[in-house]
Amino acid sequence: MLKILDNELKDKKFFVGDKFGLADIAANFLALWMGILEEATGIILVTKEKYPNFYAWRDEYINGNKEYLPSRDELLAFFKARFQAAATPPYSN
Repeated sequence: MLKILDNELKDKKFFVGDKFGLADIAANFLALWMGILEEATGIILVTKEKYPNFYAWRDEYINGNKEYLPSRDELLAFFKARFQAAATPPYSN
């Protein structure tokens, strides 16, 4: 699916073309949340080499919408704490 998205962004700034549209808003999860989850878990799905168009779009999306998005640092701290808590056994004997 990431390859399909990467191909859709070939020669375009946004999914619809040169204008920010509904498809870009719908892809918000992939722009902000996927990067945070990648860093929190250490599992990297999107690299500049593998998906160059999508990678560039993600950076543009985040940098162009920072004032409207939740704090990346706060979200990262939240998810790291959750993943760490999930990996810790509830009881130790």
